Amino acid sequence: MTKQDDPAAQLATMLDGFRIPQCLYVACQLGLAALVPPEGLETDALAQLANVHPDSLRRLLRALATVGVFRPTGDDGWAHTDASEALDPEHASGLHDRAIGLGSLAWASWGGLLGAVQSGTPAFDSVHGAPFFDVLQARPELAAAFGRTMSSWTRQTARDVIATFSFDAYGHVADIGGGHGILLDAVLAASPNVRGTLVDRPEVIATDAPALGDAQRPRATLCALDAFSDPLPCADAYLLSWILHDWEDDQCIQLLSRCIQANPRADIVVVEMLLDGPGPAATWFDLEMLVQTGGRERTTAAFQALFRAAGREEAEVRHTPGTHAVLCSRGS
Repeated sequence: MTKQDDPAAQLATMLDGFRIPQCLYVACQLGLAALVPPEGLETDALAQLANVHPDSLRRLLRALATVGVFRPTGDDGWAHTDASEALDPEHASGLHDRAIGLGSLAWASWGGLLGAVQSGTPAFDSVHGAPFFDVLQARPELAAAFGRTMSSWTRQTARDVIATFSFDAYGHVADIGGGHGILLDAVLAASPNVRGTLVDRPEVIATDAPALGDAQRPRATLCALDAFSDPLPCADAYLLSWILHDWEDDQCIQLLSRCIQANPRADIVVVEMLLDGPGPAATWFDLEMLVQTGGRERTTAAFQALFRAAGREEAEVRHTPGTHAVLCSRGS
C-alpha cells in the first residue's frame, strides 16, 4: 500500500492542514506578495519592509515554500512562484482579500465548531460575543474584511451567472445585499439597457460600491437600507445572491415576501449553491453557515418550499458552470 492509498496517512495530512490557511493569512496581512520584487529579496530586507522579526519571517516563508508559495533562493532570499504571485492584492483572483477575510473572521469561529454542533447555535456568537452581522456593524474593520472576502468569491460567481442567465428582459434590477456591487456591475455590463439598484446595509453602502465600474455607474443607484425592515425599491427583478443561505427559513421567507410586496409582478432571481448540486462545495459551506451565521445551504426542494411559503410559484433552476445555481421565480 502506498502512502497515497493509506487512509491513516491521508487523515494525518488532513489534520495537519489547519496550519496552511493561517500561514497564508499572515503572509497576506503582511503584504509579502506585494513586497517581493520579481528578482526576489533577501530575508532581512523583506523583514525590514514588512516590519517583522527576520528569523520568524524566514521560518514562515520556509513553511510556505513546502506548499509552493514563494521559493527560496541561494542567498537567503525569496522569490515568487505562480502561487505566491496570486496572493498579490492586485491579482485578478482576489485571493489576497479572501485570505485576510477568512483569517480575520472565519479562523476563530471554526475553533468553536464543537460547541456549534453540540448546541445548534453559531460558533461565531460565542467566540465574538454577538451575532455575525451585529459584530460587522459594530466593527468596521471586520466589515471591510468580510466585504473583501465576499467580493473575492463573487467575481467568479458573477461570470458564471452572466453565462447562465440573461437579465436583458428587465428594465430595472435591484440587487438585494449586493455588497460592493460586483454582481450588479456584471449584470449592467452584460445588459446595457438595464438600470440597477444596489441595496445593502448603510455601513456597506458607505463604501460607495467600489466594484461598480465607471461605465455602469450612470445606470446604478445606491440604496442604504435594512431589507428586513425598510421598504424595498420597486424593480422588475430582485436579485438575491448568496443572501438566503445566511438565514433560517422564516427569515428567508420574510425577505422573499418583502420583494413580492415591493412589486408582486417582479421576478425573484436567487443565486445559491445547492446541496443536491454537483461537487462538495455546498456541503462545506453548509457547515460554514452553521459556524458563522446560523444559516444553511439547501437542496433544490428546500428552496422551492421557501418560494411556495412566500406565495410564489416554484422557481426555474439553471446550473451555472461553477458551484452555484440560478433559481428564478416568475412574477404574477
